[in-house]
Amino acid sequence: MKKLLILSLIAFFALSSAKVFADGVNPVAGAIHQYWVDKGGTGTDANSNGIWDDHEGNYYTWFVTDGSGFQETDALSQTDFSFTSGYKSRTQNLNQVEIKWNASSIGKTFFLVVIEEGANSCKNVKVQPIYPTNNFDLVFTSLDENSQLADDPNRCAPDVAVSATDNGDGTYSIGYDYGESDLLFSLTPSGIDSKWYFTPTLNITKGNATETLEWSDDGTNYTSFTSGSPIEVPAGTTTVLVRVKLTNSSAEEGTGGQSVLLTLTDMKDEAGNLVQNVYDNASNAYSADPQQTQTINARPATSTIGYN
Repeated sequence: MKKLLILSLIAFFALSSAKVFADGVNPVAGAIHQYWVDKGGTGTDANSNGIWDDHEGNYYTWFVTDGSGFQETDALSQTDFSFTSGYKSRTQNLNQVEIKWNASSIGKTFFLVVIEEGANSCKNVKVQPIYPTNNFDLVFTSLDENSQLADDPNRCAPDVAVSATDNGDGTYSIGYDYGESDLLFSLTPSGIDSKWYFTPTLNITKGNATETLEWSDDGTNYTSFTSGSPIEVPAGTTTVLVRVKLTNSSAEEGTGGQSVLLTLTDMKDEAGNLVQNVYDNASNAYSADPQQTQTINARPATSTIGYN
């Protein structure tokens, strides 16, 4: 009998990683990959329809097992993964499938099985082990006053706005507005396609200024948060910004300086798999809970103007 199935089971949609190379055999949390047989390579596809000519019309059945067996009756339910379509379905010309590997699959081993049935009702089977991998890393840095990535930057206090108000009696009152500072911190994930979580905790030295705590997953729209409470980041987010706004107005001159210390804890994916590494802007791995401090340097404590 002519061999019906020549396997070309290749993972598509690769992700970079500093550890295990992330691909369809080593997918990361939330990744979607394509798997196929009987296309490309040395086969002939005169119709350019994605399947070798001598396999057109054949039936394919795809499923995943835990290795205890490789028959359709051994197929797992779609809990740790999900097929876009065609799971355990004997379908004509279905020589390619798309699978999403959920965060709950991390650390487990799966076996992707395809059974091909030819026009003569003869069958062949191929199996590919799959090893979902935790490659979740973060880069955690600050943004300096020029919006450039930096570690533990410092800056001067904002410019002072001066106003003169006519008192109506020939005298004027001078007002000082000591401005506000937006301090931004950046979190950039890699090796993950699922939603994930982190808990930001802030230690702020602000004097009489008021603080506003916000975060954004798109750099435009911000949502308030509470220090010490977890934040859920949507799948596909490229960068998270944490913003601390210190509003001085006339209440805080800033002669004592100000600082914001941000500590991150409990970084994990939606299945609870912890982040593997967190790096600063200089690509150094944090050895403890990652922290960034932004400092607003003190103004000179200038006296009022004297005269004689």
